[in-house]
Amino acid sequence: MNPEVPPTPDTHRSRLMSPRRAAAAAICLALTALLLWAVFRDTDWRAVGEAMRDAHPGWMAASIVLVFVAFITRAQRWSYIVRAASPVSFRHLFTSTQIGFLVNFVSPARAGEFVRAFVLGRLTGIPFTKGLALVALDRVTDVIGVIAVLLVAIVAFYQMGTVYIPTELLAGREPFRIPPEMVQTATIIVTLGIAGMVAVLVLLYTNQTLVLRWSAKLLEPISKSLANHVHRLLLHFAEGLHIFRSPGDMAKSIGFSLLTWSCFVLGIATFQRAFGLEGPWYTPIVVQTLLALAIVIPIAPGFIGQFHFGIVAGLLLANPEAPMATAQAMAIVAHLVNFVAVVLIGVVCLWMEHMGLFELRRISSEVQADRETTTNL
Repeated sequence: MNPEVPPTPDTHRSRLMSPRRAAAAAICLALTALLLWAVFRDTDWRAVGEAMRDAHPGWMAASIVLVFVAFITRAQRWSYIVRAASPVSFRHLFTSTQIGFLVNFVSPARAGEFVRAFVLGRLTGIPFTKGLALVALDRVTDVIGVIAVLLVAIVAFYQMGTVYIPTELLAGREPFRIPPEMVQTATIIVTLGIAGMVAVLVLLYTNQTLVLRWSAKLLEPISKSLANHVHRLLLHFAEGLHIFRSPGDMAKSIGFSLLTWSCFVLGIATFQRAFGLEGPWYTPIVVQTLLALAIVIPIAPGFIGQFHFGIVAGLLLANPEAPMATAQAMAIVAHLVNFVAVVLIGVVCLWMEHMGLFELRRISSEVQADRETTTNL
């Protein structure tokens, strides 16, 4: 099989050390340091250690199981998309997905989705560009799961009324108070934003030309480069949406997306139980929402700092009385469990598909270079 591969620019090595990349790396390093400082300044490490030792092993085991179940449901979700275009074994879908996530966790730039498309092509012969469309559609169904979580979070924030941001996150003397009116206004704006996202996806499926024309009109006056980037992104999404040949496959893919995000939320709930952290019913929803927002933009390899901030901020927002040391301990352990699971399964998948870490690094570097070249066009 000779899958289409992303082009490798001749100037790849020079771009790796370009001022632009150096500046981006410096900014990411500064943001990571800021997040780590916000979460772990004035930490009582003895209390954190005690919280880790006191964690309930049964609930910890349940949390780990849910992490692995989410790996399976995510690959199964993608299967209803890929198989509509080409028959592919579950093994190749699973290994492609996990290798892509391995890249996302160990690389500062999120090139994992591009690597996933490349690995799928290498294993099945699906062209790289078509693989990108299949990955893009998987992201669409993933967004539907995110939307479901956000909708429940909106209900939770309504119930919270006044939101207090604890002093531990702001280095202030008193908690910062967000009045109910501001919370309600924000939730309305978010709801309208979600409705807009859904409307765009529906229009992409029913009237692709209209969406592309209006995106160009709105974005070209701001930035032609941004308009071109969004245009290509919308084309990938539109091509992916039209891959489905039956409403049943689409429904199954969306159903497994909801199941995957349910595993994420239940995983947070079991971690919370393992560390004995009290809180209202919506605490896992708030934590998962803050976590998803915290890691949406790649900053550091392994989401260091981002992952910890999302969990600690979510726990303290839902329950300002939660012990800071226990929240920090849960953030550290939850991140470690996810990081080890992704790396371990990813390396096993590399071995199963007869690929090496050095080859994966080369592929990741090539697709990142290609992304930068495409962005600059």
